[in-house]
Amino acid sequence: MIEDEFFLKSADFTHREGVRVEVQRTSDGYSFRADIPLGVLGHEQMEALKNNSWGKRNTFMSILVRELHGQYTFAKVVSVKGLGKEG
Repeated sequence: MIEDEFFLKSADFTHREGVRVEVQRTSDGYSFRADIPLGVLGHEQMEALKNNSWGKRNTFMSILVRELHGQYTFAKVVSVKGLGKEG
């Protein structure tokens, strides 16, 4: 599991099975896609994700990952917390 601050590049809320996000880790610039299955995040966490996807602010996330040859082959977000201030 990785726990770090990420820049949320995009969030696609149209998937029936959850939300697909594209994130970039702020510490090293590594970008990847991750899934957020329905029911994994609470209402407050989902609202934070929606607000950050439009505000383009950094977000602290805990993400389960599977890595192969230095690339993430599987990523599932397990928690989200908004960071920073509006504006």
